[in-house]
Amino acid sequence: MKVTTVARPGPVSHAIDQKITSDITTALQQVRTVGSTFIVNDTPWYAVTDRAKVTPCVMNSAKFISGQFLKNLTAFGWSREKEIVEQKIDAYISIPESGQAFRISSDKFLHFFEEYLTTPEGHNAAQEAGALNRLFSRLYESFVSRPFVHPGQMSAVLQKHAQPVPESVTVRVGLEFETGNIASSFRSLYKLGFLYNEGEIDAGVFITSIDKNSCATRIWPASNRNGSFQELQQRNYKRMVVLPLWEFGFAPDGFSSTAGYLGSDGNLYVPSATKSSHLYNSVAYDVYVGEREKKVLKRVQPLLPPGTP
Repeated sequence: MKVTTVARPGPVSHAIDQKITSDITTALQQVRTVGSTFIVNDTPWYAVTDRAKVTPCVMNSAKFISGQFLKNLTAFGWSREKEIVEQKIDAYISIPESGQAFRISSDKFLHFFEEYLTTPEGHNAAQEAGALNRLFSRLYESFVSRPFVHPGQMSAVLQKHAQPVPESVTVRVGLEFETGNIASSFRSLYKLGFLYNEGEIDAGVFITSIDKNSCATRIWPASNRNGSFQELQQRNYKRMVVLPLWEFGFAPDGFSSTAGYLGSDGNLYVPSATKSSHLYNSVAYDVYVGEREKKVLKRVQPLLPPGTP
């Protein structure tokens, strides 16, 4: 599987960043269908609706990807399907930090914020946030409300604001893996943001399709599963991100008409032919039996109008 690191959070140590990035990348790359690769069959299929119409249907299950990924992730110490204050997230891990802890005191934060805006990092962050009050709140939660151990990652002009504190630091990370439509992606980001604002997590991980053309609409070509970073960026999703967030995009290694289809039980399957046919609007289809005994159709070819050579 192809994995793209879309974004890394600022206020985390190198060790934590390395742990999260390695866990996510490895667990995604261990989702395989052909040898050591993740190959998807994107052949068009059809089904008969309750109104006797023939429409495109989805053959690959999102559960195949998310289920295998989350199973792989548990090998690295993550808890699966964690429920916190009535919010169920896909995965969770708590990682102790090492090293001296720091905070920026509340009475010095305004001076820090003003100087932060003069740095290239601050200028870019302000543009991304879309409003200074959003950026102010994010930084306050990261550096005042919580201790941190990485002042060296700040610009030199800002490091003077970090004051050592006797606290120990444990980074609690919640994860959401999203393969649904764009509304589901925003719901996942909201859940992570809610838990962060409630003080239940300190950072988040969000994973979804990298784009439509090479991922979402190729795996699920006939559904509304169009959620992707490409789609999120068109909707300025960064403006609603309130917590330090790792963002990862995934895509298949390739596509093949001979590969098995992704089953909802985590296994591959191949539709079986019934040796019968179906005709709809002058188009012929061969009838197959797919997952869970569902009747599916593969288009043969349109019937030619009478008199066509």
